[in-house]
Amino acid sequence: MNPRVRRVGRTATDGKSIPQIGIKSGLIKKVLNIRDNTKSNPENYVIAEGLWALEKAFETGLSPDFFLFCPELTRSPESQACAQKAVSLSRNAYQVSEKAFRSLSERDQPDGLLGLVSLPRLRLQDLSPAPKALYAVTDGVEIPGNIGTILRSIDGAGGNGLIVTNRRARLTHPKVLKASLGSLFSVPVVETEIPDAGAWFREQGVSLFLLDSEAKAVIFEAAYPDRAAFIVGSERYGISKEWRAFAHQAVSIPMYGRCDSLNVAIAASLALYQAAFQQRNRRGYSPPLIQTTR
Repeated sequence: MNPRVRRVGRTATDGKSIPQIGIKSGLIKKVLNIRDNTKSNPENYVIAEGLWALEKAFETGLSPDFFLFCPELTRSPESQACAQKAVSLSRNAYQVSEKAFRSLSERDQPDGLLGLVSLPRLRLQDLSPAPKALYAVTDGVEIPGNIGTILRSIDGAGGNGLIVTNRRARLTHPKVLKASLGSLFSVPVVETEIPDAGAWFREQGVSLFLLDSEAKAVIFEAAYPDRAAFIVGSERYGISKEWRAFAHQAVSIPMYGRCDSLNVAIAASLALYQAAFQQRNRRGYSPPLIQTTR
């Protein structure tokens, strides 16, 4: 990639000279394409904009392949320290003007920090086996924000990973990282085909639970073993028939109002936490009695 380097500038943090690129550079255009989700992204780049996102990447051992820095917008000591760290860790660092950076940013008050971080491409074999395992499977989920929320819930419930089948939304979509609160960087994610995922679960002794609004069994009554996976389907079409060919139990979430179902991410979150609660309190646990007052 030729970023069209124009001149050399200096950072506001350590005086190190880094090239400056203009608003018409190829790198700027690439960031815009990823942000707008308009073109292919073979490098699997995620836009990590701002102090928070970059620090989340650093925490998991990821560093930007490309780092863009605007000194005029990087005012706080924390942001300047992050810029210095990103410059030292990234393969390529460039300085941009305030106008160029604002054209890239989706924030009202950007802090002048933006990195392109390549997500690792994991396989099922890369998932670490554990005595207690909890997974979520998205099957044709279309809304990036829902995927991000499910990732956040996997992290919160202490789950082991997300398996994506029938992918309809790119994991590199900016809304996935935002909704995941950085969990996209820390939760293992595998994109694969249903037959491969189903066979791997069977080999690993993982019990499958399909979230199905038509199921008679409800999630609060089912017993979840120490190795379990929840499958959630497309917002419009539900779970593929292919998944039903594997041994499974269908469970539903009871609806007491007028709506007939919950948002897919909320449904997955409820199920994950219900299973996590059982898994973590397996040994003779009984909930305490709650006394009510009149």
